[in-house]
Amino acid sequence: MANDSAKHRLDKALLDLTAAHPGDAVVTLLRVAPSCDRAALTMWKTIMGSLRTAEPVQLILLDVLGSWPEHSMCTSDRDKTGVFGLAATVVMWKILQEAPVPRIVAPHFPHLFVHLLFQVFFSTEEMPEEVDTFWKQCQEEHGLATSPNRVIARCSSSP
Repeated sequence: MANDSAKHRLDKALLDLTAAHPGDAVVTLLRVAPSCDRAALTMWKTIMGSLRTAEPVQLILLDVLGSWPEHSMCTSDRDKTGVFGLAATVVMWKILQEAPVPRIVAPHFPHLFVHLLFQVFFSTEEMPEEVDTFWKQCQEEHGLATSPNRVIARCSSSP
């Protein structure tokens, strides 16, 4: 019972923070957990499951997805550390694997699909070493396909 109350307070704090500063929340979570581990996935599901945070977060994820190989966004603490577009792809792949798929994804699916197609194109070109290293880490942690293109293809066929 006490754990449920603590979890509810943590979820509420995460949602309040995300609602107040969606860009900071998204970019920080992508930086801290780019391979979307279990704890990060729980946070993403909480964020994407809320009507007040899902829309702005989805739009920011689409913006990150559209930046290859790295997205640069200054957070409120003036941190300009880049975020890999593939990190957002992994998050979207994980979210799309959930049943039911959050409704917020449906209206943005055409944009998501275009961004994923661009990632397929760019990832078949020269992949920077740090992106390749990141992808190998994701493969090990999540049992992903050997090629980002295969994950992106699965992602685009999920909804």
